[in-house]
Amino acid sequence: AAPFHALVVDDEPDILELLALTLERMGGKVAAASSLADAQRKLAGGEFDLCFSDMKLGDGSGLELVRHVQKNCPGMPIAIITSTSVKPAVPVVSFIRTPASRWYRSSASIPAGRWRG
Repeated sequence: AAPFHALVVDDEPDILELLALTLERMGGKVAAASSLADAQRKLAGGEFDLCFSDMKLGDGSGLELVRHVQKNCPGMPIAIITSTSVKPAVPVVSFIRTPASRWYRSSASIPAGRWRG
């Protein structure tokens, strides 16, 4: 079994593929979503250890996905990524949770347990 299962969300196919391939090469299982709605459907029907999402999606924003994850998959680490220059915003910082920070600083392994939608 894969050591982790990640959901990757981006409306740009090349970026989506690059992130998915990178995580797969790390040994993970990856589900890809190209929109906010697609990501929400996949979260409802699957178990994921973590999520990576673009800030700007065709049908919404990464912040909307963060709110959805916080409500429906509490504690699941989610990272917002962007290819554009943005200033850090207080709302983004307020959504960052300690478990994700501990995971990143402590090791390359994913914490035990999966979050269900």
